[in-house]
Amino acid sequence: MGGRQTFRLLIVGKSGSGKSTLAREVIRRMEGRYRHLVIVNRKTEFAEFTEGRYRVSEEGDPRSALRRHRKVIFYVTGYDPRPFLDALGQEIMRLRDVLVVVDEAYHFFPRGAVPRGLFEVLTGGRELGHNAIFITQMIQGATGGIDPGVRKQASHLVTFRVTEPNDVRAVAEHFPELGERVRDLKRPEGGLPPEYAVKNLDREEAGLVLRDPRDPRRRVWVRLT
Repeated sequence: MGGRQTFRLLIVGKSGSGKSTLAREVIRRMEGRYRHLVIVNRKTEFAEFTEGRYRVSEEGDPRSALRRHRKVIFYVTGYDPRPFLDALGQEIMRLRDVLVVVDEAYHFFPRGAVPRGLFEVLTGGRELGHNAIFITQMIQGATGGIDPGVRKQASHLVTFRVTEPNDVRAVAEHFPELGERVRDLKRPEGGLPPEYAVKNLDREEAGLVLRDPRDPRRRVWVRLT
């Protein structure tokens, strides 16, 4: 299992841009490729994929939940969830083939205050077959963002439309082939699909998923060089 190819997928986009829909598609397609699904959230989104649902505070204990259920969502409350997230990361590192989904990741990976246990899943979990999806409205917004060290652990960056200047610059830093065109990606509207850009940060490959000009209900892949 340790030799299996894994990913750390960072999905960025404004609210309503389509990032949660894509994350759901990835989770569905991963079915059968993981032994455990662990979702961390400030709300109950993605709970439909789980069989165990737990509300936890700063000092919550994840052990019994992970032993009882194969698919779990932790609805995290409290001002500073790092003690719980440290414990959760330690427990995940005792397992194999876990898909970890962190929604609203800017809450859980703030600059300079990253929970060490959960960070270890990103840095050392590949040998255990762990994959990760972290979803965020901002990378480096005016009011917050994701710690640069966490961003560097991403194997793939998927960006939907962002317009806040700090976020546009942060996306362009990781995705220079796209640059400020991230402002122009179309959000879902009138039944039409969203547009987004994808970069494999390990292989330096990039492309766009755009609405087909001949039929906007369909999308086409445009490679960026």
